[in-house]
Formats: sequence, C-alpha cells, structure tokens
Amino acid sequence: MTDLDVVTWPNGVVVDAATVLREVDAVRAVCAIAWIDDSTILTPDQVAAELVQASQAAARHLVVTTVAARLKRATSRALQDKRDDLTARGVSPLEVRRQTRDEKRAYDEAAEAAEAARRAGNLLSDHTSRLQSIGNRVDVTYRVGGA
Repeated sequence: MTDLDVVTWPNGVVVDAATVLREVDAVRAVCAIAWIDDSTILTPDQVAAELVQASQAAARHLVVTTVAARLKRATSRALQDKRDDLTARGVSPLEVRRQTRDEKRAYDEAAEAAEAARRAGNLLSDHTSRLQSIGNRVDVTYRVGGA
C-alpha cells in the first residue's frame, strides 16, 4: 500500500485486519450476556443498562465496519496495482502470483475481517432486538404486577 492507501482509525492509529478482529471480539462480548437465556427476573434498570451498552457498541461498530471496508478496498487496490505493474513489465503469470503473495495474504485477511465485522453488526442488531423484546416484557410484567 502507498501512503495514500494507509487506513487509520479516527484517532490516527493504523488499521490492520487484527485490530478489526479485536473490535469484532468486543462486539461479540457485548452480545454474550448470560442472563438472556436464563430464567432470571430482570428489573427495567438492568434491561436499560444493557440497551445503553448495546447502543454504545453499535455506535463504535459503525466506525469498525466502515474502516474494515476501507481496509479491504485499500488492500485490494494495492494487490491489483502490483499485479498490473508486474504484468506491464512482462513478468510471467506464475511469477506475478509469487511476487504478490504478501499483498494477496493482506487482502484475504482484510476481506475476512470485513466479513467478520459485517456479521458482528448483524449479531449486534439481533442482540438489540432481543433486548428490546425483553424490555417490553419486563415493562409489562412490572406494570401488571404493580396494578
């Protein structure tokens, strides 16, 4: 990648596939709360706190998804540029593949990270929907129980 293709987080830190995957793991951790599958009685405040946490994770994840897509595009461009350059210089297809191995690996890792970020976004959306449903049931239970 050229200096123009370097992808960074909003704070200026350079992005690679591993940092995207760490962010994806953070989203999975938010979605992996044990009480959703338990028969534990929840208070409205507990559900509200989980919704706030999910909302904050969703806001962060928008940046993660965007950055992951930019990283995938940048690594794809770097791979294609190197292939084009080698081909233009008359390098054989076999040698082009050999000389672009690192760029191909970087692209594959970026593509995997972008897909993981997309799937984590879907998981977070499902998690938020479950929390909202639970919140509605908790709200009804407290209203009926308090009447």
